[in-house]
Amino acid sequence: MTATLHPATDANRARWAISTLFFVNGMTTGAWAPQIPLLLPRHQITESTMGILILFLGIGAVGAMMTAGRLISHFGSRAVVRVFAIVLVPTVPLIALAPSLLLLALCMVLLGAFLGCMDVAMNANAVAVERRLGRAAMSSFHGFWSLGGFVGAGKHPRRLRWH
Repeated sequence: MTATLHPATDANRARWAISTLFFVNGMTTGAWAPQIPLLLPRHQITESTMGILILFLGIGAVGAMMTAGRLISHFGSRAVVRVFAIVLVPTVPLIALAPSLLLLALCMVLLGAFLGCMDVAMNANAVAVERRLGRAAMSSFHGFWSLGGFVGAGKHPRRLRWH
């Protein structure tokens, strides 16, 4: 028995897959920020030091975004987004569990790099899906990112009360 290709169905499946990736990226972004109140006393750092750590996240993101295009050209946006979606998610627990300030800084750079590379790849993928759909969908993809951010940030208030 041969499968019949249904381009509209395939495009809709691709739309939901990309929406899920945007959601996961947003959730991860939202999940790390509630860690800040726990990191300050754990590592005995000041708000200024935390600001520098957040800068490391930005440096990692910008550096990765600058190289993401080359990765996408070589491997394709689909492959790049898959890899970075997998390596991104465990980065938030690594931030929470980092035993030293140096490892925390490294985790912040990695989080930024993984978020940045995934961001470029999933947006490139989203453009391809929009073309397949034949209509604009980018705002809904970014809506899923925002929804993921709310979910990621909203999961932590209960944990913060335990500390």
